[in-house]
Amino acid sequence: MTRSVLLGRLTVAFALLSAGILPFAATATAGEVHRNHVWDLTFPVEEGHGNYRQGWHDCRDGCARAHRAVDIYATPGTPVYAAAGGVIAWRRTSSGGGWSPTSGSGYALYIDEPEGKFRHFYGHFGPDKPGREDEAFAVNPETGRIWQVGDTVQRGQHLGYLGTSGATASGPHVHFELRSLRDGIPVDDPGDDAMDDRNYGDPDATPGSFAYLRYDPFYSLRAAEARRDYSSGAAALPPPLAAGDYVTVSGVRRALTVRGPGACDDAVGSKPDGTFGRILEGPARCPDRTNYDMWRVRWADCSVGWASARFLQPADAPDAFCPDAE
Repeated sequence: MTRSVLLGRLTVAFALLSAGILPFAATATAGEVHRNHVWDLTFPVEEGHGNYRQGWHDCRDGCARAHRAVDIYATPGTPVYAAAGGVIAWRRTSSGGGWSPTSGSGYALYIDEPEGKFRHFYGHFGPDKPGREDEAFAVNPETGRIWQVGDTVQRGQHLGYLGTSGATASGPHVHFELRSLRDGIPVDDPGDDAMDDRNYGDPDATPGSFAYLRYDPFYSLRAAEARRDYSSGAAALPPPLAAGDYVTVSGVRRALTVRGPGACDDAVGSKPDGTFGRILEGPARCPDRTNYDMWRVRWADCSVGWASARFLQPADAPDAFCPDAE
């Protein structure tokens, strides 16, 4: 390698570092890219309708394994779009194998890119109830049916609806994962990616133990945001919440924390999944509590308290509800 070529590569790497696209400059050999490589992707939800953070090293199952994806949080029903085009290689529904939408990745899709080198994994579509595929997956406009294995998907096309199916104890989100299907490149080695001296305790977490390399999507998503690479938004977004709306608690594993009397005060109670209410006031923000809007809600038992929009879903008005008087 000539000195000028080397200097050129270092200049590009420094520019990416300065822009915050890469956390560090990673060396690579022919045919190999680092797991933090920035791929050309479309952001999977519409601009301003999802939030996420770097969760690549998060503990799962008591640190028995590491989370190797990005979770994008949004209101249930938010459309999810294809980050890249390809063919649906696998689709998880609520039938077969003893699986139910309350476990694992829930209603989910694998999309293989045309050259068969990369697989994009989208999980947690729709509600955590069986037989609700129509509420999880969007319709393929070419066939008039919900997406099926073998269907070709174009970049930016509507895949389904962000939801609560599967293990979504942290709230409604889409699990977005990038996998390499190429042979001859390094595979996952969770040991050399651990943060804060964590030992994930996975007995199979040794070099060569996985059949694929997973790339960290965080930097690719951040780059898509920076260039405002979003879908055109052909699917209808769920309506925003507002004072006067009726809502139900949706997606909690145990119960939704209710705070009061102020939005940022301590908990005064909790409401299980399916609890009905009407918004009285809001929104308010409590950065130390949640990244989501907080709404003051009168619940079906006539109690009042503030709760995070993360677990509130719009509902139809009932025939009768608790009186408005305090």
